[in-house]
Amino acid sequence: MEVVIAQKQLLHALARTHGATDRKSSVPMLSSVLLRTQNDCLELLATDLFLSATATCSAEVKTAGALAVASKALLDLVKNMPDGPLTLKREGESQLLIQSGKVRFRVPFALPEAFPELPQRPESSPLVFQPADLLQLIARTHFSMLHDDSRPHLSGGLFQGQGSTLRMVSTDGHRLSKAEVEVSGGAYDFSMFIPLRAIGEIKRLAEDLKASSAATKDPAGSAKGESAQAAAGAKAADEKADALELAKEGSHLFVSRSGFSLAVKLSDDAFPPYERVIPKQASKAVLCDRQALQDALRRINLVANDKTGGIRLELEAGKLALVSENPEVGEGREELDADYAGEPLTIGFNARYLLDAVGVLLTERVELALSGELDPGMVIGESDRAGFVGVVMPMRI
Repeated sequence: MEVVIAQKQLLHALARTHGATDRKSSVPMLSSVLLRTQNDCLELLATDLFLSATATCSAEVKTAGALAVASKALLDLVKNMPDGPLTLKREGESQLLIQSGKVRFRVPFALPEAFPELPQRPESSPLVFQPADLLQLIARTHFSMLHDDSRPHLSGGLFQGQGSTLRMVSTDGHRLSKAEVEVSGGAYDFSMFIPLRAIGEIKRLAEDLKASSAATKDPAGSAKGESAQAAAGAKAADEKADALELAKEGSHLFVSRSGFSLAVKLSDDAFPPYERVIPKQASKAVLCDRQALQDALRRINLVANDKTGGIRLELEAGKLALVSENPEVGEGREELDADYAGEPLTIGFNARYLLDAVGVLLTERVELALSGELDPGMVIGESDRAGFVGVVMPMRI
């Protein structure tokens, strides 16, 4: 094998496929990237048997071939090579030459026969999404996903599409987040649980696509003299090129964009029935300034118990007080003006959980929907129940 490829192009492809390798595996192939030529392209493949990634980039193929190299070693070398064309050339039976001008490295390689076979993307029509919609859903639910493998049915997010609504739901057992976006012309009907690690890779892929789309678009629009019909066609083509495609086949989810694809082995574990967790109604509603509440939570959290993070909310007519008492650090109290006319109520919550939920709201005012001191509380943007709902379980303080 011998190919010539731009350093930046190879680096970007390696960065995307490296996320699918198993860096702690005792099986060398699972921490390697397979390089193989395809016509006038270089294809990179990586897998840990849970995630599989494929990247394709244009290259000058002088000699066709395939070989596998340790992914991290190759990524580090290419990252530090000079900008410009790189030559990758097999030398003998065990070494790959990487050369740019007077800079040369040789790394060991393995033959491709031992590389695992990757899942094949289905031929069926994929679901199409704009990266901004996926990024918004992930940003508003990622913090309440369980970040360990003790309960795999909670370590990730439930992704659903119903008609024109896209939804993502997550919970770690102590809190729940539900986010929705409306897609003009959408006609979705699906439900799947995406594991946490896969969500991280999908997020990076969507961020890449969003950034590259913004960089290539002409802010002044298309050619000034083109017809309305031509302009509409160009816009439709741009939207298609800017979109992510998702397809499900058997136990695998396939996510792709131009030049890159990701395959995820989906879990068989069932996500809990989240509708039962979200209170249907609340007897008390507190409205206050979102930024003021966010700042107050951040300050009062400084003296909250390190282990529980517990604080008290004390409600009276026209007032919301945040109170924290920690014998090891001290105590704090802050009062906020609030629209509240109900009976006095004292309830405990984890300050960080409230802060995370308030932090993803897009409205100027926040509503805390409460009932009793032992009932779950809801965090909602004022008049934005459809966009985001955060549910936080109470604490005994």
